[in-house]
Amino acid sequence: MITISADSSSRKSSVLSLLKKQQASCRNYLFDSQDQYQLMTALDKDLLGGVPCTILIRPGGEVIYRRLGTIDPLELKKAIVGYLGRYYK
Repeated sequence: MITISADSSSRKSSVLSLLKKQQASCRNYLFDSQDQYQLMTALDKDLLGGVPCTILIRPGGEVIYRRLGTIDPLELKKAIVGYLGRYYK
């Protein structure tokens, strides 16, 4: 899992503070551009844009989950289990 913040680089310390508060232990990136839509289309051309957005991509690039707005944790867990199965081997 990675996170990408669409905030400007001037908000880097605020972004870092939030990630620490949320105990985000994954890789975290800051997209340093004023054009958020460039980031959105680079990540998922089928998502119409907006933040936050969550995209679950399996190896090979197939999108198996996408959500614009705040995630529904159960919905996301079901997508992960649907891909991996109930037991990880």
